[in-house]
Amino acid sequence: LSQTGFFFDRRFLKSSYRYAIPIFPYVAFGLIFTSLDRIIIENRLDLVALGVFNLAMAVAHITDSFLFAVQSATYPSIYELLKKDPVKNIHEVNRIYRITGIIVLFVITGLVAATPIGIYGFLNTKYIAAIPLVPILLIGYLGRYLYIVYAEPIFFFKQTKRLPYLSLFSGAVSLASNLILIPLAGLFGGAVASVISRSFQT
Repeated sequence: LSQTGFFFDRRFLKSSYRYAIPIFPYVAFGLIFTSLDRIIIENRLDLVALGVFNLAMAVAHITDSFLFAVQSATYPSIYELLKKDPVKNIHEVNRIYRITGIIVLFVITGLVAATPIGIYGFLNTKYIAAIPLVPILLIGYLGRYLYIVYAEPIFFFKQTKRLPYLSLFSGAVSLASNLILIPLAGLFGGAVASVISRSFQT
């Protein structure tokens, strides 16, 4: 800011609005989509079940943190390759995504192995119920990886108007699956519903 100053050019408003406005409902629907299961579990089950599910989700969410870190590191390379020649460089872009996928698989394997050790070693016995939920939830994060692979080009080619429909559809699937599966199968149903909704998001 000290080097360039602060300035405003109205000519960029139209393209900025077209790109950015669809992202607002996309983010809002995404927040609802990621909170529905917890709300339904609290209302249909109890606070202990909610705590167990929150723990399982927190462990599974570590995968998302790794995904975000790798995604941030690879964004510039992928965008540069797409900018130069999308057709010619598609194999290099795919190679980057394959490496990301291998990292995700290693993280998931590590979390599955470490979860029982961490829970038995450091937490109250009531959280043991989270152990079988973690591998199921992590299947959904494989879908999350595929979602990133397909969503990044949407941002690059400025097709963000598709995003709200994507989140709205995913949210509808999440609501329906959680309302059906949690009363039928409890926390296991919530974990399966998470996999279903993330699969439909992809």
